[in-house]
Amino acid sequence: MKGGLVSNWLHDNLRPGHDIEIEGPVGRFNFDDLPCEKPLLLSGGSGITPVKSMLRALTDRASGHDIRFIHCARTADDIVFRSELEALAARFSNIDVSFFCSQEGSAWQGPTGRIDGPMLLRLAPDLHQRTLYLCGPEPFMRTVRACLADIGIAFSQYHEESFGGAVGNSMPPQSAVAGPTRVRFARSGVEHLCAPGEILLDAAHNCHLYITKLCRR
Repeated sequence: MKGGLVSNWLHDNLRPGHDIEIEGPVGRFNFDDLPCEKPLLLSGGSGITPVKSMLRALTDRASGHDIRFIHCARTADDIVFRSELEALAARFSNIDVSFFCSQEGSAWQGPTGRIDGPMLLRLAPDLHQRTLYLCGPEPFMRTVRACLADIGIAFSQYHEESFGGAVGNSMPPQSAVAGPTRVRFARSGVEHLCAPGEILLDAAHNCHLYITKLCRR
């Protein structure tokens, strides 16, 4: 993958026989935590991966949900999982799958152009009755959020999963406090008095609380 950090490193460095550690799925971007009856799964680029997994979770359960799946790609060649998704739509009458590409090409006869409110309404005429699950690059999601606001989609109908590098923070750095600070871990209710310079991850460890982390082993 051009410019890819993880994908390229894996191909360049991993060899048969290497041991790797993989953690299970985490997060709340799933139908168990965010249930609805009429989901619209909307993805851009590699953001198709989590929403496709959500679709498979429903089909594996033989769910009768009224499902629309829309994926946006640059060209027809960039539509990953296309054959799998089309096969699911052919197999399950309650699933409608649509693709559209931002660039025209001889290999693509479907919708073309940039995503906007009218395009979404053409692909999902009952959009206002649906709950949206969105994943994609931040510029794509920012565009979709603006489109949804323009056509009056309520925030309560919208969920998203972000990925990639952190967005820059325009707030100035804050100076460290001189004395200890009391923190409370919301899920467990445990309170801890943090010493100056003690990071939250260390505080959780000192309280015997497990927090999913990727920055240390």
